[in-house]
Amino acid sequence: MGSKNGPGAKLPTSFWLDDETKSSLDRLTQELGLNRSAVVREAIRRMVSEDKSTEVRRLVAELERAVTGGGDF
Repeated sequence: MGSKNGPGAKLPTSFWLDDETKSSLDRLTQELGLNRSAVVREAIRRMVSEDKSTEVRRLVAELERAVTGGGDF
C-alpha cells in the first residue's frame, strides 16, 4: 500500500515545539496567512534550496560534534 507524495497528500508528522518556537510559528501563520504545515514546509524548502543555509547547517553540525566530543578536530 503506497501513497503518492504531492499536493494534498496526507503524510502526517508529529513533533514537539518549545514555547518560543510555537509562538514564532503562530506569529508567522498570522502574518503570512498560511497554516502551520505550509509555514513549516516553506521553511524546510528554503533551508534546503539556499546554498548559504546548507553551509550554515554543515558548520552547526560540525560545531555540535566538536562540543559533544564526536568530531576529529
